[in-house]
Amino acid sequence: GVGVIFAVLPFMGMIAKPIAGWIADHFSKQKSVFLVSIVLTGVGYFSLQLVSSLEADNSSQLLCSNPQSILKICRSEQSWSELLPLLPKSCPANCSLSCTLTYQSKICSAFSL
Repeated sequence: GVGVIFAVLPFMGMIAKPIAGWIADHFSKQKSVFLVSIVLTGVGYFSLQLVSSLEADNSSQLLCSNPQSILKICRSEQSWSELLPLLPKSCPANCSLSCTLTYQSKICSAFSL
């Protein structure tokens, strides 16, 4: 998605700038190369609109209580039926997560939970 594009963007810039500089110096067309690079950058950023958005296939809830808070992450039955065939056979479908929040009471009170 868009995150991958923004992650690759700096690396492409590191490659494109020296190449554009070499082309500009070799052909003595600094102004043309500069204008073309601006247009290509604009086209690239404009094309980000065409990248489809990803919809979250799960919902989550933070249930604060004392002495233990629970973070529930739930998938719909349809999401599970689409996901399970993609998992390796040795991958368990159930998992558990436990953690200790140092500032648990502050987090829960900040969200009025």
